[in-house]
Amino acid sequence: MHWYKIAKDIGHGDTLEGQFLKKELTRISHEVDRLRLLAGSGGPNGVLPRWRADVRRSILLLPPVERIERMSMCELQKVSQALENIHNSMRAYSVARFKEIQGN
Repeated sequence: MHWYKIAKDIGHGDTLEGQFLKKELTRISHEVDRLRLLAGSGGPNGVLPRWRADVRRSILLLPPVERIERMSMCELQKVSQALENIHNSMRAYSVARFKEIQGN
């Protein structure tokens, strides 16, 4: 959807929601791009090998950056929630956390 560009043409691009949308688009695009590069190079190295494939799969299921630019705010919130779930999984299955639990 190009609703933001249409709204900008008629004068609604300077609203708080429009500014928030631009910042959210930038943040999510950078985060998805960073995670895809990470997954493309063999997966997040800080994740235990048993769960690395699951985390990589979650990352690769994210929409491409080109598609993110055309998303509505509702779709962006879903992608943002998926990113949060990926980060939570990476924290839960991290090697550092496992070593902390083991006491090494």
